[in-house]
Amino acid sequence: MNRLATIAIVLLLLLAALGVPDDAAAFSATCLPGGFPDAPTPPVFTATTNAGSSSDAFTVEVWRVACQDTSGQAAVLLRATPIAPLPRVCYFDFEIFQDGQQFEAILRRSDGTSFCSSLAHAATFFFEKDSFISIPFDTTQAFTLIHSSFSSRGTILEIPAGEPLSISIISTGCNPCTAGQTAAFHIHVVNPGPPIAVELKTGIHIPGGAAITLLGIHVGDVLETGEFDIPLVNIVVSGDVPNGTYTVEAAILDPIFGTTLSRHSIGVVKQ
Repeated sequence: MNRLATIAIVLLLLLAALGVPDDAAAFSATCLPGGFPDAPTPPVFTATTNAGSSSDAFTVEVWRVACQDTSGQAAVLLRATPIAPLPRVCYFDFEIFQDGQQFEAILRRSDGTSFCSSLAHAATFFFEKDSFISIPFDTTQAFTLIHSSFSSRGTILEIPAGEPLSISIISTGCNPCTAGQTAAFHIHVVNPGPPIAVELKTGIHIPGGAAITLLGIHVGDVLETGEFDIPLVNIVVSGDVPNGTYTVEAAILDPIFGTTLSRHSIGVVKQ
C-alpha cells in the first residue's frame, strides 16, 4: 500500500471516530427535534450480529417513526444493544439493499454526527443511506439491512414495507373561517403494528399563546391495528371568536416515558 493510500485511510478512520457532521446528509433536525426514543415502537425488526469474535456481538432493533415536521417523511431508527462488553459498532459495516441495488448506510446520533466506536451501552441511531450515494432510499418501502465487519459474518435483516405509527389533523370545515361558518376537525391515526397503549394529546393554541385541551389533559388509549378517525371539533364559528391564527395540534405519546411517537398540527385562520 502506497503512502498516499495509507494517509487517506487514516484520515477516513479519524473522521469516523470523530463523528464529523456531514452537511450534505439527509438527516434533518426538524424530523425528530426532541431526540431519539429509547423504546422501539411496533412493528420492530430484530437481529443479532453473528460475531466471528464474541467481543463484537450486539443486537439491532429497527423500526420506523413519523417525522414530527411537515415533511410527511418516515425515519428509520436503529437501536444497538451490546451483548459482549464494548462491541465495535460502525456505520462502515452497514449497507442497504433495495430495488436490486446495494449501497452504503450511515448511523447518525441525534446531533447529526456519524457513529463508529465501541458501544458501552444501548443507543438509538438514525439509519439512512450515505449522503454521497445518489441512489434513492425510500424509507417506507421494503429493504434489506446488511451488517458485515472484520470480526463478524454478514447479518441480514429483512425490513418489510410499511408506514410508521402516525397521527394527522384533518380539516373538513372552513379555513379561513368567518362568523357563521362551520369549523370541523378530526384526527387520522395509522397504526401498522399490533395494538399499542398510548397517551393521546389534543388541543388548540389560541392567539396570544394560551392553549385549550380538546379530549382531556391525560387521555390513555389503546390504538388498534389499522387506520381510523377520531372526531375533535365540529362547531359553528361565533362572531365573538377573536380574529387570528389558531393552531390545532395532536400527539401520540408513550404512556410511561412521555416520548413523542407522532405529532402533527395545522393552522386555521379566523377572519
